[in-house]
Amino acid sequence: MVLHHLCAAPAALQRMSQAARVGGWLAVADLETEDGSFHLDATGVRHHGFAPDDIARWLAAAGCREISTRTAYTVVKPDATGRDHRYPIFLATARRS
Repeated sequence: MVLHHLCAAPAALQRMSQAARVGGWLAVADLETEDGSFHLDATGVRHHGFAPDDIARWLAAAGCREISTRTAYTVVKPDATGRDHRYPIFLATARRS
């Protein structure tokens, strides 16, 4: 749940892959693409979530294989209007090549 606070998410995934040993697994969870209402104060927020297909593509470019993405959880919380909003959280796993 930190990628959406980073300017360069693909570069962060690249560094995580490089830090893992060959054959080691990475697991990343973060917001799926949302409308910007997850954070009531968007200070420090660089992205409004990610499309899981983009995460999978970035992991592949970082030298990973056996990549899997799925919705792992859904956060339900009030948005700025006070209405409950659903925010899917993806889980991506990949093995370093």
